[in-house]
Parts: sequence; C-alpha cells; structure tokens
Amino acid sequence: MRRFIQKIKDCMQDNRGLTLIELLIAVTILAIVSAPLLHSFLSSANTEVKARKMGDATMVAQNIMEAIEANEFDDVLPADSTSLEAIFGASSGNVKYYKYVDSAYTELGTSRPTSNNYYIGVKAISAGGQNYNALIHIDPTPYDTNINKELLSDYSSMDAVFQIPKNTVADNDRVITMDVEHIDNKISISVSYDIAGTVTTFNTIEYTVQNEKMPSIYLFYYPNYKTTVSEEGNVTVVAKQDTIVINNMQDLEFDLFLIKQRDETLSDTYLDTAELASKCLVEQHLTGTYASDNVIGATIYSNIDERLSYTIGHTTNSSMTDGNIKYNIVCGTQGTTTVTGVSFGDVETNLDTPNALVKEDQRERIYQVTVQIYSADNATFSGDALCTMTGTKLK
Repeated sequence: MRRFIQKIKDCMQDNRGLTLIELLIAVTILAIVSAPLLHSFLSSANTEVKARKMGDATMVAQNIMEAIEANEFDDVLPADSTSLEAIFGASSGNVKYYKYVDSAYTELGTSRPTSNNYYIGVKAISAGGQNYNALIHIDPTPYDTNINKELLSDYSSMDAVFQIPKNTVADNDRVITMDVEHIDNKISISVSYDIAGTVTTFNTIEYTVQNEKMPSIYLFYYPNYKTTVSEEGNVTVVAKQDTIVINNMQDLEFDLFLIKQRDETLSDTYLDTAELASKCLVEQHLTGTYASDNVIGATIYSNIDERLSYTIGHTTNSSMTDGNIKYNIVCGTQGTTTVTGVSFGDVETNLDTPNALVKEDQRERIYQVTVQIYSADNATFSGDALCTMTGTKLK
C-alpha cells in the first residue's frame, strides 16, 4: 500500500508532461464525447427558431381568419382589393387578386374577378420581427352538393303595391296596364285599368335604386267574373277576359308579383264554376330580342293559374282550364311571341314555379376559407406552406 502511494507521489512530481500520443488520444475522446452534445445544442437552437417561425406564421393565419370573420362578406371580397389593406394590416399595394391556372398562381390585380372561386394574395405581413406572405382561398364548391344547393325563400320587400278593385261593370273585359321606367336613378311605376273605355289611373310610385337593387312590385286584383240568369232562373257564370300588360320598354330586370285574390262574398259553389271559366292574358312588352336561352325583363311570380275555390283546394292539381291562362312576350321587331306549353312557372320564360308567390333562389351562401402562410421570399406561393388554417364564411 505504501509503495502504491509513493508511486502516485512520484507521478505527481514528474514534470515531463504528456506524450503526443497521449494528447491525441485525449483529444479524440473529447471529440467523441462532445460531438453529440454539440449536435444536440445546434438542433435545439434550430428547433426553437422553427417553432418561433411557425408560431408567428400561425398567428398571422389566425389574425387573417379573425379579420375575415369580423367583416361582412362583401367587405372581404370588395370590387377593389385595395380596401383589404386596412383589414389585413398590409402595406399599400400588397393585396391583390390571383387566379390558379396550370398549377401556378398568377396575379390578376386589384379588380375582383367574375369567378365565384377567389384567391387573394397578401404580402409582407409582419409578425415577430419577420415578414410573411399569405394566400387566401375563398371557395363555395365544397358545399355545393348539399347546403348551397338548397332553395332559400327570399321574402322581398313590398316596394310598390297596387290594388285593383272588383269589376262592378257587367259584361265588359278589363285591361290592366303597368308602365315601368328607369329615370334618373329612380324606377317609376304607374298602373291604370280600363273597363268599357273608362280608364282609372293610380298615383305613380317612384322607387330610388340603391346598390343596384331593383324594386319588388306587387299587383293585387280580383278576377273579372260575370253572372247571367236565364228566364228559367238558371245561373250561368261567364268569366270575361282580364288582360294584364306590363310595358317594360327598357328591359328592366325586376320581380313582379301578380296576386289573384278571392272574393269572400262569393260562395265556393260559384267559384268552382267561375274559376274554371276565368281567363287571363299576361303580356310583357320589351324592346330586346327574346329567346328561351336569353331571358330578359321582369320575373313574374303569380297564382293566376290556381283555382281559388276552397272546395277544390289550393294545390297544384287544382289548376285553371287549359288555354284560359296565357303569357305573351312582345318584343320590338320580333312582334308577339306566345309562350306555349307553360303555366306561370317556367323559369326560362321569366315565370316562377307553378302557383308560387314566394320567390325561391339557389344561392351560394357558405364558403370554405383556407389561409396558407409562406415565407416572405416565396412570392409565388409555391411549394408547401409554413402553416394552413381552414374555416368557413357565411354570405
């Protein structure tokens, strides 16, 4: 034991140092031990940078998604994308519309495209001391097979209402005339009716056009019935002709509701006969060229071809006598085109579904919103995004 301790003391007093071989061995051992530690330190630093970058990119996507949710649909898709700079916190000139063609995004400019599938590019959005580029995709197609295909009832405001009284003059046809004109940002609607040469005119209603919204016009009337009694006391119902003329010489597109009313003083038995004999001709006068694939003018919603007798019922099976209800399109050089084979219900002829007094429309009302964030040097939005966030926007 004493010899071992003495040997240690001798080594400690030896000033000869290490040999080159011993030094190389020591350095090699140090390198082997420290390499994994150094890699671990570098990986940790790299991961921290990526995590911070991912966190900043996620924050940018979240801010964009919240801005889309907080603003009205039309404000998110304006005619000019310049107004989006304030919404998304972007610098001037950094918000543009894009299109996706041949697997690449192409800048369109600040004007909103006519497509209903929208791409918006927002560049140089700052977060955490870094700039990022964002691509926003607003697309209705994921919901086109279900929600967006459902019909919505559009309860239009009654912007102009006219009530035609009952015809108290026996044995005379009646002509109801409506003139619609667009004058100085106002729609002028005037209505009159003529019975046996006596014309009654209603006060003209003027509707101010706002945001390109055209008026919804309502015309209420009682059918033109006539009753004759024979010497034997037999009652015969003869329905005289009702003609409704819509003079729409500027080919204005608006909704017109023609509403046939029931006279509550008449019995169901009387109405069963009277309605079957009832006759009505509706004519819309236009100047443009009409064709089934080129619908112009007003869209008409009406219950004219429905029998108003309670014993028959208000169903599509209780329609009027064939041939008694007619619809004509009268165009300038075309002359009169009688729309045959349809009742008040053929969309191609600007007549809504049979017996419909409620306007129904199929509209894209829910859109999928996808926000992708790219690094600032990726100006073409190519390759994989740093992060992607998906949500929805209601129209």
